Amino acid sequence: MTQPDVKLESVVKRFDGVAAVDGITLEIPSGSFFALLGPSGCGKTTTLRMIGGFEEPDEGSIFLGERDVVGLPPYRRDVNTVFQSYALFPHLSIFENVAFGLRRKGVQKAHVKGRVTEMFRLVGLEGLGSRRGRAPVNFLIFLPMAAPEIVLGASLLTLFLNQSVLDLGFWTIFIAHVMFCISFVVVTVRARLVDFDRHLEEAAADLGATGFDTFRLITMPLLWPAILAGGLLAFAISIDDFVITYFNSGSEITFPVFVWGRAARGVPPQVNVIGSAVFLLAVGIMLVSVIVQTRRRKESPA
Repeated sequence: MTQPDVKLESVVKRFDGVAAVDGITLEIPSGSFFALLGPSGCGKTTTLRMIGGFEEPDEGSIFLGERDVVGLPPYRRDVNTVFQSYALFPHLSIFENVAFGLRRKGVQKAHVKGRVTEMFRLVGLEGLGSRRGRAPVNFLIFLPMAAPEIVLGASLLTLFLNQSVLDLGFWTIFIAHVMFCISFVVVTVRARLVDFDRHLEEAAADLGATGFDTFRLITMPLLWPAILAGGLLAFAISIDDFVITYFNSGSEITFPVFVWGRAARGVPPQVNVIGSAVFLLAVGIMLVSVIVQTRRRKESPA
């Protein structure tokens, strides 16, 4: 009799005392195509994760070929998993994503290229191996956050002087502050997008909403808190900045430049007034947000 590729014997897995997999026993014949079918929550994913080594069974044995692999880490099991989220490495090219496992298994470099190229041919991706993920975009997004302000300010000043398109003043300050603050806004909004469920947009479309209606009624309300938070963060950073403003202001007098110029002679009353106004505005926005949330909780059905 042919040895099965995968064999599970009385495998049990519990989470907080609840059995996710309760005594499953099965054999997958060598070279066969096998599917696990069942309702949501019946233990299909947990079973696959135990076979792959990402979860350990509380009871029972798991054999890959003739070897009991219980207790072995994933990289010591001759089995692979295709994750629902694809689990692509964004900083690697398409070629390197495909070649990653081959390199970890010690396949010779000369053979890696041939096997990856053959896989590209089978799925119709010839010529796309050099494409990369989001790494270049992420680099450009985080660059203004990582660069010292004096470097960014001096670089923008050099750019404006060499281009001779704009005189130093309001618009050069505006452009400089947008370039300096946009990274903070993008990072804030992207953090919200990470947990954004795209199925909500599909559900809206299925119920008859157009693309614009979906964006207006579903997407935008869910993203609005992150956009508002990013805008307030950018405002706070912008109004507090002196270095970039000083380099690119020309004869324009902004609040940071005004404060810096008057600091040697004591704090003028205008600074106290503006500072108090900004503080009261922030407190007012916070209170309005709390009141709105409290009313929504009271109006929502129990």
